[in-house]
Amino acid sequence: GDTLNDYFDKGITAEMIDGSADRDFKKNNTVKALIRFYQTNDKSRLGKLQELVAFVMYNGIQDLNAKLKEKYKDEIIPEPDDLIKEKNYIHTKLVRFYQKHDQSNLNRLEDIVTYIIYHGVESFNELLVEKYGEGLTDDTRDDVFDRISVNESLMKFYAKYDPSKIKNVENLVQYAQRTSVQDLDRKLVKKYGHSLNDANDMNLGTAMLAQQVQRQSKKKQVNASNLPAKGVKPHVIVVGGGYIGIETASAFVGWGVDVTLVIARKLAMSKLFTVKMAGWFERYFEQNHNINLIKSTKVTKFIGTDRVTGVELSNGDRLSADMVVLGIGGKPNVELFKKYLPMQNSGPDGGGILVNEFLQTDSHPEIYCVGDIAAFPHANVISRLEHVDNARRSAIVAVKNLVREKRQPYIYFPYFYSRMFEYTKDPVTFRFYGERGAPEDRVEIVHFGDFNSNTTSMFGAFWVDLQNDEVIGGLLCNPVKQEFFQKLHDIVLSAPSLPIRNEESAQALFKEELIAELI
Repeated sequence: GDTLNDYFDKGITAEMIDGSADRDFKKNNTVKALIRFYQTNDKSRLGKLQELVAFVMYNGIQDLNAKLKEKYKDEIIPEPDDLIKEKNYIHTKLVRFYQKHDQSNLNRLEDIVTYIIYHGVESFNELLVEKYGEGLTDDTRDDVFDRISVNESLMKFYAKYDPSKIKNVENLVQYAQRTSVQDLDRKLVKKYGHSLNDANDMNLGTAMLAQQVQRQSKKKQVNASNLPAKGVKPHVIVVGGGYIGIETASAFVGWGVDVTLVIARKLAMSKLFTVKMAGWFERYFEQNHNINLIKSTKVTKFIGTDRVTGVELSNGDRLSADMVVLGIGGKPNVELFKKYLPMQNSGPDGGGILVNEFLQTDSHPEIYCVGDIAAFPHANVISRLEHVDNARRSAIVAVKNLVREKRQPYIYFPYFYSRMFEYTKDPVTFRFYGERGAPEDRVEIVHFGDFNSNTTSMFGAFWVDLQNDEVIGGLLCNPVKQEFFQKLHDIVLSAPSLPIRNEESAQALFKEELIAELI
């Protein structure tokens, strides 16, 4: 009949958090870590959480870990501080959202936060927009309520001034989130004659004020002489036709800026898009949003003295601009390691650092690599993937392998996405799952949907391995239902041997009555 809060609060006394305790101890985080540990290793010990928490508060988590490793050959892995902060940030945004839209969901926040951490806030936002008409707003993180910091501050305060009230800390944290830390602090001063700052190392009020002043001053650091006259649209030149280039160009359009997009290649997004796909995007850019698109051309020179006023192109043309943005890609920053670690010396942009299936370098087993620079075994070849999803997921696996005796291989299902023109009435979004196949593979690309419309119509393509007669990759743009993204994922992940040989058979996969039979 007990709740988790009962285990948090019963028996906590001032002695447990006096000066000899581990000052960096995150109580809530460690309770969750203990639960995860004993659910895996010894469920009979879950009834001893109160005593174990007290032990850690006296001795520190390192001491407990030493004993656990001796008995279970395993140890507690608390969540890293940056993940805790990310969860607090998401939790705060969810509280604000559901207080406005659906208060019945406030008791499910822990489950929702977990879902977002695993699937990404973008995916969850799409579900919110579909149901409520709006999603989570991008609050400035300086304004976000930090539950961990307030919890620690209150623990220290009551340990010093009134240990009998430590059991009420969790409720007071919730009160401070509903009102403000300053409001709670005023009540503490009125009752005890002391503020939170008197029992803590950091001056919370001053820190928060400084952040606000800093943000206000940044707004004044714009040099007005660099901007066009009032009533004249600024003109921005964006250089690059990859992810960064097209997303930046689409954002400027939403802000009412005239945009010229200069692309060195023959197609936009040429690494992913086929000619048919790129044709739709290029037409949409030019006809729907008046973007001046210049292809097969490079910028050879910047024009200007104390500031950039334009560019010169490889065809000799000169273009004036109020700003120039370069989004021309990057290459792995591995120069420091070339003498010491094995390299994947391939590709026009250079290779990454070779790692095994555990993201570990064989020559130096203590070194792991993640993200864009990691060249790891994937789909029977060595791959290096440049995308935020791979960066996040590889980091999680590498950290687990660093600190645990039993390692897990990094198995990744490639996933790319983009959202454009989000600040306009007709946003564009697409997702790609799976593989496109190597140049030597026998791969057929089957397109489907409406590529001729100037509106945000649904279209996509499947990459079909002819040798094995199976779908290896899929792209979907502007789905009529957001659930279709998940269906695309499921189709590609299951690698079905589907009779996809023409547009009709591909289009049929997204008909509601057929999808249940195919997956």
